[in-house]
Amino acid sequence: MKVFKVDKRQQKMIEAFFKEELSNDQNAPMFLYAAGILVFVSMILLLVPFRAWEEDGSYLAVMGYFIFAGGLGINTAKYKSRNVNNTNQYVTFSSIMRYLPVEPFQLIIFRIRKNIKPCVICMSISLVFRCLISYAAYGKLSVWDIVLPVAGMVIIPVFNGF
Repeated sequence: MKVFKVDKRQQKMIEAFFKEELSNDQNAPMFLYAAGILVFVSMILLLVPFRAWEEDGSYLAVMGYFIFAGGLGINTAKYKSRNVNNTNQYVTFSSIMRYLPVEPFQLIIFRIRKNIKPCVICMSISLVFRCLISYAAYGKLSVWDIVLPVAGMVIIPVFNGF
């Protein structure tokens, strides 16, 4: 089906649109800083191996994944809506982009593309350090040390980009 195919021409058009839109948006750097702080705090929580959370309670690990998803959600928010002329009226980009010759599904693909790179980088860091710390502290790896970073740091935040 043609709808689920990535159209490179439309993706370039969306990229140019957001480059122009976000250069005029005064809140875009604030989104980036807030997301960076939340991701940094969550990465500290998520470097701890699963066996350590098992002994003390896993609610902090789950909270770390929620903080991570929230941080990336804030970063993705700059691709969802925009404050118009510093008023309290927010306009969604999908309503603005209906005038461009772009399919709505291409905007979703664009958001996923923008969201997946930081997710994969943070997941790789967390996965490597979790496995190293788990092996050094406990002498073996848990399956959850691999499954939780992949599910909590890639799958859930990427679908948050919709």
